[in-house]
Amino acid sequence: MKNRLKMIEFLEAENTTAYRLFHGVCEGLPGTTVDRYGDVILIQTFREELLTQQELVDVSCLFPEETRILYNPRGGHARRQAKAGELNFGDFSDRSTETVFQEVGLNFEFSCLPFSDPSLFLDFRFARRWIQNNASDLSVLNTFAYTCGCGVAAAVGGARKVVNLDHGSRCLELGAKNAALNNVSMQNVQSDFYPAMRQYAGLGVKGLRAARRGVKYPSLNPETFDLIILDPPTLTKSKWGAVDIVNDYSALAKPALLSLSENGRLLATNHTSQVSMDEWVDVISRNPTSQVEQMNTIERQSMVVDRALRDTAEVVPVGT
Repeated sequence: MKNRLKMIEFLEAENTTAYRLFHGVCEGLPGTTVDRYGDVILIQTFREELLTQQELVDVSCLFPEETRILYNPRGGHARRQAKAGELNFGDFSDRSTETVFQEVGLNFEFSCLPFSDPSLFLDFRFARRWIQNNASDLSVLNTFAYTCGCGVAAAVGGARKVVNLDHGSRCLELGAKNAALNNVSMQNVQSDFYPAMRQYAGLGVKGLRAARRGVKYPSLNPETFDLIILDPPTLTKSKWGAVDIVNDYSALAKPALLSLSENGRLLATNHTSQVSMDEWVDVISRNPTSQVEQMNTIERQSMVVDRALRDTAEVVPVGT
């Protein structure tokens, strides 16, 4: 904890009360993380061996008495034990109290369903900070919006229009709460990525297999945006097809690029070690769209973890 003091001082000076305190992969205990979200300390384990009640009590002694310790074991083994009635951590499983935390002056509601991700990914803070500082007077489309953290950052940063796109109703409900906490308004669209983005890009949906089978989707008009945020999961499947950033990122990038306004910007992520940065840049650069033909540079924003104290950026030539 002593090694974290400088980091904590830096983050709290910018009104941030959510950060990683312990990252097991880097600190000799793989499969364990400890994060702060306001007055909640979230402990997560991703391997078979679970923490004991006594170990959780010992951890709780490291924090002020008013701190709430929440233990969230992950993976199939924890689910199986819970289903068998063998998983009970008492107060360390209590999710009944609402908590609001801050990130760079923005307010967010904390939520974490059992065995699931928390409501804000801390490692994407650098992107939300960048968006807040660069979204003034822009129209912004936040795809794979989750709980709309990037959308809130854009709205607070002065965007003239913010649209959050996600297939999950609960995520968008949390996003609406986050908007209210920050006194901003946003438009939320509940839809899978492909039918929505193809409509925005003017590509149409009726030819897709899911549409031919009668799968419902919201009707949207073609539209362009000044900033599109593309932060997809590594792999997920739905009736509309697979989102697969390893084998088919171009299927995501093409409609996004076609939906950019003139001089628009695409904030896209590559968060898998299976695809190198050069390979990923090549996939985007080879998309047959007029937007890519006009692209001169790609700004590489290094993902900043909570152990680092400043963001870095590198501008890389793509073509002339």
